[in-house]
Amino acid sequence: MNRMGGQKLLLPHRRQTIYGFLKAGAAAMLFLLILWAVPRFLPLPGPPAATSRIRAGLLYRYIAVNSVADLTAALQRYSLLEVGDGEVVTPVLFNRFPPDFIKVLPVSRRKKLFFHTLLPIALIVGREITLERGVLLHILSKYPQPNEIIFQKKDSGWQERLTDAEIRQALNLAKKYKSNRASELLKKIRPVPVSLILSQSAIESAWGSSRFARDGNNIFGIWTWNDADDGLVPRLREKGKTHRVKSFKSLFAAVRGYSLILNSQPAYDYFRELRQITNDPEIMAAGLKKYSGRGGLYVRDVQNMIRRNRLRRYDSLKLRDVANND
Repeated sequence: MNRMGGQKLLLPHRRQTIYGFLKAGAAAMLFLLILWAVPRFLPLPGPPAATSRIRAGLLYRYIAVNSVADLTAALQRYSLLEVGDGEVVTPVLFNRFPPDFIKVLPVSRRKKLFFHTLLPIALIVGREITLERGVLLHILSKYPQPNEIIFQKKDSGWQERLTDAEIRQALNLAKKYKSNRASELLKKIRPVPVSLILSQSAIESAWGSSRFARDGNNIFGIWTWNDADDGLVPRLREKGKTHRVKSFKSLFAAVRGYSLILNSQPAYDYFRELRQITNDPEIMAAGLKKYSGRGGLYVRDVQNMIRRNRLRRYDSLKLRDVANND
């Protein structure tokens, strides 16, 4: 055995083996260190069902459901299967109605599942709009005559009182709601009553059973002529027509899109005028004649849906503000 200065000399192959173990151990330690440190210091994207944060500063749970059993269990877990008057609602977003939703019987059970799936989504969209309105009101509070303000890019007069961030916010709201007049924006940036959202979605989607609801999350019968939009061609579309029924990535996106239509399109000016003078959704429904070719008959259907299903009780419900709703 070779010795030098009382120390053992390692043979080359044994030295390589030990070095290999040391390298492997160091690599393992580095990997564990990364696993510990990265989640604490880097904002890694989470899985679809992870808790996320929306503009409203409200935590919510995004849930993908693949069956009625999944949906029912989730509703039960978050106290949404039975919702009483005056209760606070857990902010939960369901991605879609499950494929077997059309098989749900009896009809009374399907109605409950339909309404209570959309309820937290409608409230979250309403919260977002309320916060947008708060931003607008904050901006307008800086002017002695706010109703006369016109948010024009080239007119710097109104910009002098605002920060750069507030200027961007004002211009973004003007673009989104298709008006640069403060007086008009105050009429437009208001939540749509939950009862109207539930009523129209039930009618337009046949309680979530329509092809457009199942394949495109379109529960409001919204059309599109924009080639950039995903959409489904109606099977009975008349010859020469080019519209499609718009597809949405989620029920949340559908409710957002519907609310923006009612809050921005000229066809619903009367709806917004009625909303200024009443909190009664049945009266507001009179402003929806142009939503359907059936006109007044459609309005009556919306009103009857609200009345027969006692949907006005959902208008007073509030979202639960939570730090974590797991």
